[in-house]
Amino acid sequence: MNRIVLIGNGFDLAHGLSSRYEDFVLHLINDAINDLQKSKSAEKYKQLFVLLKNPSSQNSILTYESLADLQSDPTCIKIPNFTYLGCPINQDVSWNKSSAIKLQFNSKLFHKLFMSMNWTDIEKAYFTNLLEIFNHYGNEVIDNVDLNKLNSDFELIKSLLVEYISEISADLVPINQNLRYHFDKCFDEDDLYLSTFNHSRKQKIKQRFSNEKLERIIFVNFNYTNLVNHYIGNQSFEKYVIPIHGTIQDKKSIVFGYGDEMTEYYKKLEDLDSENVLKHFKSHYYHYKDYYARLLYEVENFEFDVVIFGHSLGLSDRVLLNTIFENDNCKAIHLFHSGSENHFKKRIALSRHFDDKKAFRKKLIEETDYLNIKL
Repeated sequence: MNRIVLIGNGFDLAHGLSSRYEDFVLHLINDAINDLQKSKSAEKYKQLFVLLKNPSSQNSILTYESLADLQSDPTCIKIPNFTYLGCPINQDVSWNKSSAIKLQFNSKLFHKLFMSMNWTDIEKAYFTNLLEIFNHYGNEVIDNVDLNKLNSDFELIKSLLVEYISEISADLVPINQNLRYHFDKCFDEDDLYLSTFNHSRKQKIKQRFSNEKLERIIFVNFNYTNLVNHYIGNQSFEKYVIPIHGTIQDKKSIVFGYGDEMTEYYKKLEDLDSENVLKHFKSHYYHYKDYYARLLYEVENFEFDVVIFGHSLGLSDRVLLNTIFENDNCKAIHLFHSGSENHFKKRIALSRHFDDKKAFRKKLIEETDYLNIKL
């Protein structure tokens, strides 16, 4: 048997890496504030937003708390200054005396992202806006100004994200020893993560495999960093990493977009026969260096179990995850979690990637162990 280990952003967070979506947004806003303090124009972000300074107040650097306040206080956020679905959206600034700055949005997409604060929502918000534009313009959407603006904004956000991840991952990050303790279980071929189960229950699960011996481990890294490489030791069996979304060291390899082609709307978009409509769907970029083909070969030709480390199981990876989970060669799925509530949320997220709910219930192993870290 083989083992496929899915590595998500929770893995990087466990190392103290500032890779949360709010970290990224906070970086953009603070960078713009620094430019404002130095009387520089933030042309770099003008396509997405501009900061307006309240003449009667002092400048202030945003913290997580003040960023949350800014999100929740509508008096601090200017009505977006853009045209969308054929209607201009603009309004004069009305200063709140307690506000040091005010945000003016020049992008419908970034406005949604700023208010949502979730990594998967970047790609989801893109798809939502795409459908809004399509539903409004129909077949006329192909070369519409709103579609071109949406694609341009998404491409800018992607480039800023790559730049940000490059900066925060430039320094060496120390090994998380607690994480290593749990991660080393990936190499344990004896009990398939069933250490808390009685003998008879272990045997029932082991019987799903024609060969219980662990022969190969495939680490599917959804992050752009290579932290997982530091945890792979010198075990005797074969192992390798597939950076399915690319790596920050090879920026041409970065895959960033929406991945739920199982939705009914995708077919309608396909029928438009326009690459401009489909240009930010992940599947069109998986061919790079045959990462996807290599994973597909393993999935289709060998029995395996799946271990999930820090992946949110969001719908932006739905087709890829469904391909892994629903394949007959997938015999068991193990969820690392940080407690019963977290495991419950992850179970629901996992179920969304199954059309066959009976297979979902059979394959998910209900472990009682949990990590003392947030993944």
